[in-house]
Amino acid sequence: MEKVKFIISELITIIIQYFLICVSFLLFTHKLLLSLYITLGIFTFHIIIVILTLIVIKKPSYTKVKVDESIKQLVEELVNETNKKYNYSLIVKFIKIETFGPAWITGNVVFVNTKYLFLKDYFLGIVAHELGHYMTKVCKYSFIDTLKPGAIIARIFRFIYLVFFNLIRENKKRKNYLLNFFYNLFYYLYILFSIFDIILIFPILKQDEINANSIAAKKLGKKEYGNNLRCYYGACCLKYWTKADSRNDIMHPSINKMIDLLNKELNISEYEKNIFYDDKKMYYAIINTKTYTLPNNIKTIEYDTMNSDTLIKLNTNECEYIERKALNNLPNIEILIMKNVKTIHKETLMDLKKLKEIHVYNDELKEIIESYNLNVKIINF
Repeated sequence: MEKVKFIISELITIIIQYFLICVSFLLFTHKLLLSLYITLGIFTFHIIIVILTLIVIKKPSYTKVKVDESIKQLVEELVNETNKKYNYSLIVKFIKIETFGPAWITGNVVFVNTKYLFLKDYFLGIVAHELGHYMTKVCKYSFIDTLKPGAIIARIFRFIYLVFFNLIRENKKRKNYLLNFFYNLFYYLYILFSIFDIILIFPILKQDEINANSIAAKKLGKKEYGNNLRCYYGACCLKYWTKADSRNDIMHPSINKMIDLLNKELNISEYEKNIFYDDKKMYYAIINTKTYTLPNNIKTIEYDTMNSDTLIKLNTNECEYIERKALNNLPNIEILIMKNVKTIHKETLMDLKKLKEIHVYNDELKEIIESYNLNVKIINF
């Protein structure tokens, strides 16, 4: 249904845009037949350019690479499971390319970009999401967008305003009014030339993102795929996403909305809706309670992970490793309980400005903390 809706909406926007072109020439020339010929000529020229582009432009250059066998096996297992379950014939290619994202599907090939293998903890979720797009079939008809003159112009403006946006971000310490002026100018020109897409197309694309997430979470065989994707949204997007990023991306649902919907799909409790972890690591957490105990399976707290203005007492439970700066956004912690932690950096403890008590369960950790000469009470159980 979404596929049909998408195709019809795209065709409507094409007709509207060429109608407006024809009307513009009619107002200028006052000759209907001439205006129709000019519009038809522009449309024909546009079609030829699109066809030549598809034929002449070479495929993006990429490098075939060797991949860690454990990652390769997991991704291929996911794709093979999907092939078997839905009678597809998808294959996987691991490549390295600078200008594309972590994963995408072209034809029946699933491309995995090893440039992003630092995201390996979330990779199955990302690939599952792309498989979701393949299953909704909307992405197969995205080429129709290239037939719209307004969309081509909008893409040019989008490229330009993102260049200015990145320049502003690189110079964030200095207020540059000229950069801001050009960023806003080209941003609103992009909005202007995307107006029909914003009304008709983008709502369908946003729903397709949600549908792809739902497929990843429920239809591909393992709950972990949905949780991998949820952790990716939390640790890589929500953690670093700004209002400016949300403003720039008008084709996708908000990160918070996608996380909320995945929480429902995966039956995440209210208590853990902003806690992102798998069976070993905690990647990101926004805690709104005064006390919190880590889930039993967490063995590692990642760098720059935990965030809370309310948390006073933290029990690390079965956790063994707390990475440097993992607790740097917990300004009101007073009591830290470490049952199985093997060691902890001095800087990590120094980040906890209001820390009063540290509860430990082994003499080695007690000796390490005592050597830091911190003004805290150390209790050994």
